[in-house]
Amino acid sequence: MIVNLKEFIPNKLDYRDIFIKEEGKYLIISCNKIKPPRRVRLKNKINIDKSFLEIIGLYFGDGGNSLSGSGNRKVTLINTNFILHKYWIQFLNNFGINKNQLYIQIQKGFNSHLSDTNFIDYWSNKLNLPKDRFCKTLSVKPFNCVKYGNLVISYHSKLFRKIFNNIFEFSLNLCKKDKGLAVAFIRGLFAAEGYVGLNRYNSLNVLDISIKDKKRRLFVKNLFKKIGGKIADNHNRLKITGYLNFRLWKKFNLVGFHPNKKLKFNQGYEHLIKYGQVPVLTKLKIINSLKNGPRTRFQIACLLNNNLSTVYKSLKDLEIKGVVTKINKSVAKDGKKLRDVWILKQKPSNLFNLMQRDY
Repeated sequence: MIVNLKEFIPNKLDYRDIFIKEEGKYLIISCNKIKPPRRVRLKNKINIDKSFLEIIGLYFGDGGNSLSGSGNRKVTLINTNFILHKYWIQFLNNFGINKNQLYIQIQKGFNSHLSDTNFIDYWSNKLNLPKDRFCKTLSVKPFNCVKYGNLVISYHSKLFRKIFNNIFEFSLNLCKKDKGLAVAFIRGLFAAEGYVGLNRYNSLNVLDISIKDKKRRLFVKNLFKKIGGKIADNHNRLKITGYLNFRLWKKFNLVGFHPNKKLKFNQGYEHLIKYGQVPVLTKLKIINSLKNGPRTRFQIACLLNNNLSTVYKSLKDLEIKGVVTKINKSVAKDGKKLRDVWILKQKPSNLFNLMQRDY
């Protein structure tokens, strides 16, 4: 969606009038009165697509969301991953903001043995940033930082912050209406605040997203519901558990924006499928096997390469939930009745119901 930036520029900034002048594909935006904010030069059109919404999600999690103090005079992203910062720099560049306009600060741990020069060299080389844009390095508590610290990349402009706030809210409303954009937003948010948890067997166990604000948690919870998943609100975190939810995250590649989290998720997911005890997965396989006609539990066990007791437990659970039923007994050549024959009674209307009362 190509939108005109003029649509997001307010008429006033506090008590100041805002003026817009067009210069080719750029807008020159300024204010009147004494000591106005410095003018900004931005592209007159922006493309709000899935890539754009990924960064909005990233900013939702790791952006400087405060509107108090200096927070309302800049847009900021804080993260430890240089790949995510590359996306952020490109995002700002799409507005017409270049690297020479950015302010960069490194947050290092008190216990770090690296010099400030080492930090600056690392980030400057990774992101091709001018060294003269780096501000004084800030020391923070050790547990808040990895080896090369947190990087804070900001663009200082009260005018742009006001415009960006309007674009940000517009983007969030788009997510409510469009499933594809909602997926992109969640992908960016998980890169910022997501956690991939494995159990002691290295199988995928839990995913969660840290969000302190209750209103924001509800917004994300509703988005996840929109794409077909279920998520639990656990105070300051949203927790995602269960194979069906994990399969949804795999389908939409919701961890694909952060390389390290993506690797950990894929390894845990594959291990879960191969070695984990996943009752709902067994049930889904049984349902698929019965689509081709009636079968005994012995036939199903052989087909799925699973043990008889597990298959029987799943069949009984599916029977209770009205998904499968027994029709008769299979008969041997000597006329003796042998085994129950199961058929698919009806497809489950809600797959998440299959996870209830799992053994």
